[in-house]
Amino acid sequence: MATVGDILTAPEAGWKRYKCSDSRFTYTDGTWILDSNYDIIWAIDGKIKFKFVGTKLRILIQGHPNHSGSVDVYIDGTKTVNFSEKTSSDRTSYILACDIQNLSNKEHYVVIEDMDSTANYTFQAIDIDETGDILPHDITDDKKLLRVTLIDSSDHDYQLSSDEISAFVKWYNGHANTDTHAYGLGKKIGTQASTEYVAFEKIISFEVI
Repeated sequence: MATVGDILTAPEAGWKRYKCSDSRFTYTDGTWILDSNYDIIWAIDGKIKFKFVGTKLRILIQGHPNHSGSVDVYIDGTKTVNFSEKTSSDRTSYILACDIQNLSNKEHYVVIEDMDSTANYTFQAIDIDETGDILPHDITDDKKLLRVTLIDSSDHDYQLSSDEISAFVKWYNGHANTDTHAYGLGKKIGTQASTEYVAFEKIISFEVI
């Protein structure tokens, strides 16, 4: 059985492989470059997002002396492991960077994030359960619930991105220095999208869930 640091040019028995070119991987937060000559995709400060169904996950990378020294892996919102891509040899492919097992047999949401802003993060593939599957990243996985409580004690809920929530908090905290007395928050019921304007003086409190 392979261990972290081993070279795995093919998945072991009981595993199957999905390469970096698979369209179900979502690449964000960086300029990602696909290099088919080396079977890699790379970026600086990038993130990779996907879902998979299964109980185990292996991440395979290309090692290099100048590659990222810090990569975080989040599973279902929890930081699970950190690894380095730095190796003494040049362009060593299909290194087993992390091996995560004994997960619940269900759908998991994964984010792989480069934490080293001075070096490339180079991704090659993942291996998962032979009976599992990977699924496309859903943008709603990045959204959080903003709950605004008004003076009539009613709660208003909004599914927003982190950037949208940060913009609301900035407006709320800086309201005394602005002339904007209401804030527009996007709301969607079924397929119908709308903008709901919340007046500053009507807000008692808010929380992010």
